Amino acid sequence: MKNDKNNIDFIKINKNIQDIKFPIVFICKLISYKDLLDDYTTSIILRIFFKYHFTTVLETNLLLLFMNEYNNYEITTQTIIKLYSLIKQKKQTINTLEKWYNEYNNPEFWVLDINNQIEYLVNKRTYFKAIFECSNGGFPFYLKLLPILENKLYKEEIMTEIVKRLLLIINIFSENIFTIVNIPLIKVSEFYEMSNIRIVNYLALIFNKLSIVLNRTLELFIKFKIISEQLNELLNPFLYNIEEKEIQSDTDLDDLELFC
Repeated sequence: MKNDKNNIDFIKINKNIQDIKFPIVFICKLISYKDLLDDYTTSIILRIFFKYHFTTVLETNLLLLFMNEYNNYEITTQTIIKLYSLIKQKKQTINTLEKWYNEYNNPEFWVLDINNQIEYLVNKRTYFKAIFECSNGGFPFYLKLLPILENKLYKEEIMTEIVKRLLLIINIFSENIFTIVNIPLIKVSEFYEMSNIRIVNYLALIFNKLSIVLNRTLELFIKFKIISEQLNELLNPFLYNIEEKEIQSDTDLDDLELFC
């Protein structure tokens, strides 16, 4: 007869699993107790095990073993699938973040926690859009620029303003980001020699490509945060302690000797 989850001291189980010296041996013993533990209880025990012996989970391919042994345990199976899915997603996201880390040389940014990093990126995106006069929606300023550039009376003034804005954009991203997304870096003197239509097209190229960089980077960090939170939730099940008087028989305790 399987144990009722209401008869188990999960607080005590948590402490004992935390102190396990041989995680693989524990898993083998847990499987041997399979017929004595219900689906819910097994899922909680595994979640506690995952929390304290995460390195073992990463270094040892236990997925196939778990799936074979607990294929009739719906809650446990879903817990195992979710864990390994989140691990895979987090690894993939970290690999992409590492590439971004190598390219984006900004110590101020990398010392922030994930929430502040997301806030930082949101603020940078807002600032970037403000440079193009579209932070509150609407169209970027270069779309209405051509007639102004063709007016010799205002061209020098507007060119000075454009150069000032381009320098602000370079300060946001750094020059190597321009190279990565194939935006040619040109000298100020060369910029002044460009035709009006080329100036507009150059600004459009910068806006479109760097908008994509900002949006995808922000999405990446938000995704990393969500995955981390889901993983943390899975590894930290809500535990509660049932008083000994509620345990129905000595057999219940004997059956759980391994964990208590």
